[in-house]
Amino acid sequence: ACWEGAPPPGKHTHEPWGWKDPRTALFLPQWMEKYPHLRGIVLYRHPVDVYASLLRRGDLAVALDPMLAFETYATTYEVAMDAILERPEAFCILSADTFFSEWDTTVRKLQDWIGYSLDYKCIVPRTESFNRSLAGADTNVRLREYCSRAYSVFVKLEALTGNDKPT
Repeated sequence: ACWEGAPPPGKHTHEPWGWKDPRTALFLPQWMEKYPHLRGIVLYRHPVDVYASLLRRGDLAVALDPMLAFETYATTYEVAMDAILERPEAFCILSADTFFSEWDTTVRKLQDWIGYSLDYKCIVPRTESFNRSLAGADTNVRLREYCSRAYSVFVKLEALTGNDKPT
């Protein structure tokens, strides 16, 4: 087993479970109300990387109206951040940009948040399937001009993770 110090089987009142769907963030306040002990990992990307991902997936609506991607990004993370700020201890916020490039730091942050020691040598990140960020300082300047709302949300997310880098 990869987890050390995890409670023995049968000691949980509920088995851990979860899902990955960015749309969940839109209903995070309702999920938190229904499940008061809810905990979550929030993995975010730069808005330009989200836009590029949608284009790679063939999202015609975004191809025809790029602002749709940026406004959706802003709305989704604004709702999520409001809920997260109500119970910050319930969430581990991670930047996709540093998730693999700073793997040891990522694992330590997760271990601290979960409260279990992880023998993460048994986990091999599949970095080949992860597209590196297209964003840079110039991208941030253009994003701030094109969609200041998405840029502002991204800056707030970066601040929550301690990545106060955007210019």
